[in-house]
Amino acid sequence: MKFVKKYAALTLALIMAISLAPALKVNASTYGYEGEVWWYYDGGGVLSIGYPGESCTMKDFDSVLPAWAKQSWYGNVKKLVIRPGVKNIGEGAFTGCSAKEIVFEANSSCTKIGYEAFYGTEFTEIKIPKKVKVIDGFAFESSWVKKVTFESGSKLETIGYYAFFDSGLESISLPSSLKRIQNGAFSQTELKSITIPRYCTSLGRDVFLFCRNLKSISVHGKNKSLSSKSGVLFNKKKSKLIQYPTAKTGSTYTVPSSVKEITDYAFMGSEVLAIYPKVKTIKMSKNIRKIGENAFEFTDIRKIYFPKRRPTIVGGTMFDADMAVTIYYKKKYWPSKYRKNYGAKKVIWKRY
Repeated sequence: MKFVKKYAALTLALIMAISLAPALKVNASTYGYEGEVWWYYDGGGVLSIGYPGESCTMKDFDSVLPAWAKQSWYGNVKKLVIRPGVKNIGEGAFTGCSAKEIVFEANSSCTKIGYEAFYGTEFTEIKIPKKVKVIDGFAFESSWVKKVTFESGSKLETIGYYAFFDSGLESISLPSSLKRIQNGAFSQTELKSITIPRYCTSLGRDVFLFCRNLKSISVHGKNKSLSSKSGVLFNKKKSKLIQYPTAKTGSTYTVPSSVKEITDYAFMGSEVLAIYPKVKTIKMSKNIRKIGENAFEFTDIRKIYFPKRRPTIVGGTMFDADMAVTIYYKKKYWPSKYRKNYGAKKVIWKRY
């Protein structure tokens, strides 16, 4: 009987040890090196990158996970701390990290945030160190980040391709040092408004496409390449209409007479994302010469007035196959061979 009791007690102790082992492993502090970068996990949810007082350059992680992401506790990280000596965030370094908070410690030497560095991460705010010059392509794609701020004296020059695409971004105040924003950088985000700074003269395609809450795009008055009027984005001379904000209020929009071209997808919404610009009537510029491909696709536009000139329709389409539009025209400029549907289900042509 004593043997049975002793055996039972040993068995119970073994079961408890096995059941506690993972917890002990997860909660234990641990550290290591990834290339020249030292990392430390405190066992309580804080992952620190970089050894105090040492400078280091982080390598890029293409298809290989960094050492910290291979650890059993990585899914329990609540806070990510980047120490001052870390000179860059490598490609894919923290993809999918579960941290709810990220902190760059004071006097950060980080100059670049790499491609997909924070793709799909869960923190909602980040303050970018002042030495960062480049936020690379897809850096924050599909992340939960809502608010981005920059340290005073920011040196940021480039925001890369689709850097914040499909993220939760609601607020960002771009620094005056910014020079270029590349294709799709803020597309499909939750931005409500944005101001393009003075020296940002290079703007890629579709930068603000599918921003369902975007009501206004502003541009610094001394910007040499871009301008805005009533929240709509143009080139400096206002001869090109670049982007009409999806959530801009008002059902009627009169295109300024200076406009000669409406660029590709300028008013475009998305059926898949259930995004439709509010505007329903367009009064076209009298000087219009060119309308870009699918400029009015997936919109609720019902009427377009062409006061004079017949523009070139790039690609032969302005609308999508579900739209029914009435176009008001002057016969002199729109002979019968040009009165087509231009991609719409139905177009009614009315002289005026």
